[in-house]
Amino acid sequence: TVLSHMSSFSSQMSKLTSDLQQKSPKWSDLTLSLKTKINPSDPDIIEVHLKYSDRTLSLHCYCSHFNMMYIKYSQTSSDTYHQCPLSRIFTVLGRYRIFWRLKVGAQASISSEVFLRMKEEFGVGHECYASPLNRSCKSFCSLFYNTDKYFGSV
Repeated sequence: TVLSHMSSFSSQMSKLTSDLQQKSPKWSDLTLSLKTKINPSDPDIIEVHLKYSDRTLSLHCYCSHFNMMYIKYSQTSSDTYHQCPLSRIFTVLGRYRIFWRLKVGAQASISSEVFLRMKEEFGVGHECYASPLNRSCKSFCSLFYNTDKYFGSV
């Protein structure tokens, strides 16, 4: 069920975080064995794999969303845990995946063409309700500031 999946993911991430804090405050994508792979059956999808102990957790998103988050992380991040874009992307994907599975928190959005027109006509430069996965403006607010701030959420 969705709730058991959510509970399982949350407990796995909690255990991972606890283990990391005990081992070292300095962790990176490399120490977490995070890797990316293009989905062989759909080249528009990228998979992010986290190998931990004897388990592998895998999440996926569109390549365009992944690239947008990766670039935004590189441009704006003041991450105290070194440079770890894959870790931060994995966390965002996991958190929003729970919402999608529960069918709550789905974010309706207007098209990027409409945002462009609003920017041109009215000077709009900020979105009040967005996420790193669906933002159209450089500046945006999101539901999960603690994970989304690495991608520009204010």
